Amino acid sequence: MIIDNPVYCGKISYGRRVREKVKGTKNEYRQAPQENYILADGQHEAIICEELGIKHIKKEK
Repeated sequence: MIIDNPVYCGKISYGRRVREKVKGTKNEYRQAPQENYILADGQHEAIICEELGIKHIKKEK
């Protein structure tokens, strides 16, 4: 969903996706827990307001 992506709120993230080697397959990617990646203000304009994004995340939990 678009609202789940912090880029649309004007943020950038580093380390959000983690690559893991699964035996017998290619590398697989998974999303890291939020406390394990960096989220910072981006230089781009937000498409949706941050309050809407936060409200959506809290509603899902």
